[in-house]
Order: sequence, then structure tokens, then C-alpha cells
Amino acid sequence: MSKDLVRKRAFVAFLFLVSVFFLLSYIFDRVVVTWGESVPYRVFLKSSALPSKGDYVALETPKNDKFAQGKIITKRVVCVGGEVLKINQLHYYCCKSKTDDLHECAYLGKAKLYSKTGEPVTPFNPCGVSSTCVVRIPNGKYFVANEHVDSYDSRYFGFVGQNSTYKILYTMRPFF
Repeated sequence: MSKDLVRKRAFVAFLFLVSVFFLLSYIFDRVVVTWGESVPYRVFLKSSALPSKGDYVALETPKNDKFAQGKIITKRVVCVGGEVLKINQLHYYCCKSKTDDLHECAYLGKAKLYSKTGEPVTPFNPCGVSSTCVVRIPNGKYFVANEHVDSYDSRYFGFVGQNSTYKILYTMRPFF
């Protein structure tokens, strides 16, 4: 085999490896795999778009959080800035306006007083200790939750955003 042919093959192999490297870098920068049991999807594609209702987001949790302990968690946006969060006892609803009856609102789930391991948890209530609360979600803030009964979400840590204690890192679209 001639030296020129060997050089050409080596160059083609090098270009192939560089291409594979850049392709994998792109994929791994855009693909997110989740393992939690509270999300029905396992693979997501990152999006640079601001979250909308129904989108999934990756949240950075504070290290001193008793339950999340600084982990990145995946949650679904269920109520957005400008909408109204209503709390009745431990039941959470997303409404279009403060005057909506609860049957006109989207039911978001019930908060628990104890975690699945039996530890006490404090449900989020921006109105204080009142068993009922009606509050408009500030613009740029989101209420996030998942359908799983043990989901640790805004029912416990409150509103999230790009500049919040529970910070939205990026929006995600389910891939499968």
C-alpha cells in the first residue's frame, strides 16, 4: 500500500473521528436523561425557549434543601405568571382569574404533611397559615408539579423562576 493511500485513509479516519466527537458533543449538550419516578418520560431535548404551561423544566435546588439536597430535578410547568394559584386546605388549583370557582380551575394535586419516609413537610402557602389562599403568580414565576403522589414540587417549595432559590436551568421537551 502506498504512503499516499495510507495518509489519505488516516486523514479520512481523523475527519470521521472529529465529526463523531462534535456530533456526540452536540447530542450530549442537548439531550437530558431523567431517572425519577415522578416523570412519565425518560429522555428530553433541551430548549432555549422560556417555559410555557405544559413544558418540563430542569430545576437547580439549594444544597440545604432537606429533600432535594442540591440535586437537579425535573418538573412540569402547571401554572404560569399572571394566572391565579388557589389553595383550599391542602388542594392546589390553577385558575385564570381570582373569581373562578374551583370547578373552573385545573386541579394540581394535594400536598402531604409527611414525606414517603414519614418526615414532616410544610406545604407552600404564600398567604401564611390560612387554610385557603388566592394569589396571582408573579410574572416570570412558575408553579411546577408532577402527577406522582410523592412528587416534591412547588406544593412544598413555592414558585420557581430563572432567578429564584429553586432556579430554572432550562426548558425541556419530551423525546420519549
